[in-house]
Amino acid sequence: MPKAKKNKKKESGRPEAITPEKLDHFKTFIIAGCTLKEACEQIEITPNTWRNYCKRHPDILAKFHKWKNELEARARLNIAMKITNEKSVDASMYLLDYKMKLKEKAAQASLTRAKAKETKMQAELLEQQLKAIRESNSPDDAVIVVDDISKLKNLRDENESSSAK
Repeated sequence: MPKAKKNKKKESGRPEAITPEKLDHFKTFIIAGCTLKEACEQIEITPNTWRNYCKRHPDILAKFHKWKNELEARARLNIAMKITNEKSVDASMYLLDYKMKLKEKAAQASLTRAKAKETKMQAELLEQQLKAIRESNSPDDAVIVVDDISKLKNLRDENESSSAK
């Protein structure tokens, strides 16, 4: 009886859609700041093909995440080197301005969240007040809001005529 082959990868079947050359081009596009969809279009594959490739090659997926951050990391390094080596005032001003804008955005987001929370609390309070009014059975406790003088006169006349009876 012949021995069964143990866990040998099949060489037959459909070839990989992503060749080493395509992978190298893909890496360049991702480092350049392209989105996954844009990079896939450039090497003529679909995003699903890329995802399936990453499932078969988990090491590439880890590299992909590094590639996505590489451009920003290099830019930060360049700015830092320009500031430290050349004592560049322009680069320093740029960095400080950038940091200030980030803090302003964070403060604005925090303010927006606080306003949303306040609005939600006001809505809940109004709902509770409306519920209390609806549950109130006594007409003497009812508050009537009149936005027109003629309506007010009509209500007064109705009240006088009902109390005269």
